[in-house]
Amino acid sequence: MSSKIPKVLLISFTVIVVTLLTLAYNDAI
Repeated sequence: MSSKIPKVLLISFTVIVVTLLTLAYNDAI
C-alpha cells in the first residue's frame, strides 16, 4: 500500500473537516 498523499495534506484535510463539522454543530444549536 503506497501512500501517495502527503501526510501534511492529509492533516490539513482533517483540520478542515473538523472545522466544518464544528461550525455546523454550532449552527445546529
